[in-house]
Amino acid sequence: MAVSYSAKFEPIDWHKANDFLATTASNQRDASDQLRQHSTNLRQVADNKTTWTQHESKTALEDRALDINKWRRSLETCLKDVETEIGSMEKSKDAAEQCLAEKVAPLDVVVACLTLRESRVSIDQVRDNAELQLHKELEVIEGCRALLGQKVTESYNQLGALQEARHQLQLDIADKGAAEDLDKQCVKLDSTSTNVGLWRNATRVEKGIVTPKTWDAYSNYNTMRAQAEVKASVALRDANAHTIAQTNSDLQAQHRTTNSMYRRRLHEMKQTRDDLLWQQKTTSDEIAELEQEAATLTDALNAKQPPMMIAQTRLEARTQRPNVELCRDQAQHGLTTEVDELTGTMRALAKQLHTVQEALARLQRTLQRINNDLAVKDNSLAVDIQCMQRRQAKLTDCDSTLSRDLLQAVQQEPEQQQQQEPELDQQPDRYQQQPQRSALVDTSAQPSDRTSGRSSGRGGLDRTVSFNESHTSTARSSVSTLSQSTVTSP
Repeated sequence: MAVSYSAKFEPIDWHKANDFLATTASNQRDASDQLRQHSTNLRQVADNKTTWTQHESKTALEDRALDINKWRRSLETCLKDVETEIGSMEKSKDAAEQCLAEKVAPLDVVVACLTLRESRVSIDQVRDNAELQLHKELEVIEGCRALLGQKVTESYNQLGALQEARHQLQLDIADKGAAEDLDKQCVKLDSTSTNVGLWRNATRVEKGIVTPKTWDAYSNYNTMRAQAEVKASVALRDANAHTIAQTNSDLQAQHRTTNSMYRRRLHEMKQTRDDLLWQQKTTSDEIAELEQEAATLTDALNAKQPPMMIAQTRLEARTQRPNVELCRDQAQHGLTTEVDELTGTMRALAKQLHTVQEALARLQRTLQRINNDLAVKDNSLAVDIQCMQRRQAKLTDCDSTLSRDLLQAVQQEPEQQQQQEPELDQQPDRYQQQPQRSALVDTSAQPSDRTSGRSSGRGGLDRTVSFNESHTSTARSSVSTLSQSTVTSP
């Protein structure tokens, strides 16, 4: 049987193979040892780096939380200042509104006084100093109201700006509080925490993310804006206080000036009224005396009729003498002279009576004008007293002693009129030395016409005086009632 043999290696090949295997194993062990050393170094470096990175991240989170907390406390301080200023601004606005509301009463009083003064009649519808000051007071009140209204509007706008700044601060504080809480929670996380895990795309950049510079600028802007609004509010509060004080001062000064003009006007009206009363009394007395004189002249004129009739009858009878007895003797001359003298005397008396009647008519017309003017003055005085009553009742800063003596004098006027007769004797010389007017009259009027004219003129005077006394007494009653309520008012 034939035997087959496989290929055989040489011993040298066998030794080479063993040496190669030993060398390869040794090299691989050396490489593995180096790899283990490198892996150990890498693990140690990775562990150190991870630990350090976590420490840096934690420190950054803690620093970030501190920065947020610092800004939050700063914003909270600023918010507290803003809220305090809002309260102060509201008080300032309320004060301005209250001051504006208080100007309604003076405005109503001034308008009422101007309206009341429109009820003056005739010559008393004069634009005197009191009315000028009333118009000026109206201008001052309207100016004060406009200025105060402007300050109220500015206060509302400033309050809106403060509230908006407060809202932004509150939002910023709320955001920073939430961010601080999140960062503090992140600082507390570790490997033992239960809410840690792997998140998909955790390193993504969220939309709307800002840089630290922008973040710091935003909070700084909110703070600076709030501080600026607080500063503007403080300045506006100072302006409001100054405006309130200035408007009150201006209005009070103008009010006192108007009251002073009213006092002067009332004093002037009282003096004028007293003058008219004296003129009325003296004119009435002069009319009575002139009427008495007219009656005396009429009686004297009538007394000349019998002698004239006797003389003319004698002359007529002597014309019946017969023949040569119809002589122009001394008796005839005496009778003729007597008739001529009586005629001249009666003519002079008639002329004088006519002159007296015309003077009497002028005095009657003057008395009627005095009575009418006195009624006008009583009406004007009542109007001004009513105006003063309104000013004293409605205006808190009104002078309580405003012309009380004058009003009391007006109240006592009816009693003074009853005692006017002895008082008129003590009037100043300027009332007692007034010259009497003389008049030239026509002498062609007949005695009967003059007598009838005197009677009719007297009747017209009585009716005129009766009407004016009734009207004047009504006005004086109103003046007395108004002045009594003014004097007795607290």
